[in-house]
Amino acid sequence: KTLLLLLAGLLPLFPVLDTTGSTGAEFLKITGSARSVALGGGYAALDDVNNMSVNPAMIGYGKQFSVGLNLLSFFQGVTYIGLNASFNHQTLGGLSLGLIYLDSGEIPLTADTFTASGSVAKRDFAIIGGYGRSLGPLLKLPALDGVYVGLDGRYFGESFGTGADALGGMLFDFG
Repeated sequence: KTLLLLLAGLLPLFPVLDTTGSTGAEFLKITGSARSVALGGGYAALDDVNNMSVNPAMIGYGKQFSVGLNLLSFFQGVTYIGLNASFNHQTLGGLSLGLIYLDSGEIPLTADTFTASGSVAKRDFAIIGGYGRSLGPLLKLPALDGVYVGLDGRYFGESFGTGADALGGMLFDFG
């Protein structure tokens, strides 16, 4: 038991286990909704259309039709645009669609002498689609009317510079 605690205490010393900055699609972790930011990360159970990729089960719980538009302007000219829409039918479940675009603006390049030698831009996008519904009507069990499940998929792309250094992929969440 003591050895296990000692090893657990030493884990932060191994930089191999640190993945900060080494993964793609980090822009998908940006919270665009003011309501979500105000809750400090405790927003997984909100029936807000802007949180559909956090907990896709809530897509089937929310209002009949919702649209959300988030425009954020960060320092150094970084711009974030998020557009989300969801449609919910009481027995069929809910469908959602979202678009995210992040533009870094022009990033100046410098040479070894710290003089400007041009600029480069980083642009990211994602298309998000999801489905959520109550398990009660699905399984024909009224006892499960308050239990929701959902699935969302995200197709994303990231480009840096001329686009030759592009990264893309697909992510899925189940909630």
